[in-house]
Amino acid sequence: MNKKLLIAYLNWFYTLELEQVTLYKEQARASNDDYIKEVLKHLAAIEQRHVENISNSLKRLGTNPSKVGEIIGPIFGKPFSELTTMFGTVNLFRVNILLETRATRDYQNLIERVDDKELLNVLIENSIEEDLHRSWFIEQKRQLNKQKQSRKN
Repeated sequence: MNKKLLIAYLNWFYTLELEQVTLYKEQARASNDDYIKEVLKHLAAIEQRHVENISNSLKRLGTNPSKVGEIIGPIFGKPFSELTTMFGTVNLFRVNILLETRATRDYQNLIERVDDKELLNVLIENSIEEDLHRSWFIEQKRQLNKQKQSRKN
């Protein structure tokens, strides 16, 4: 993969990770459930580490992260969090599952195209954590739906 395309990919991840940091922080702030609030704070911290990983990878390539990503990421994160918290926890999880699925898919796509071992390790680590976040949201959504069903019966 040529350097220019790799930088574009990494800037995409930089923006996506910044958006997730803002999203999870705002969702945690708005959550009424102490456990979910703490999990979201923890996920935001992990996503912040991803931001730093991608930033460092870009710097190793001789460039800085996109300023556009620093503006767009938080701009999209805040409205998403406000909408998802307005529509309830299950819907909050649906949005988060979609974002984590997208991140996992995009990481896997880039992993298949990168040869640099140091960058590959960063991408694999980030991808694993995104997949774990996705799995957690899927399970929590399943549990909440199950609780709703049992209350109806």
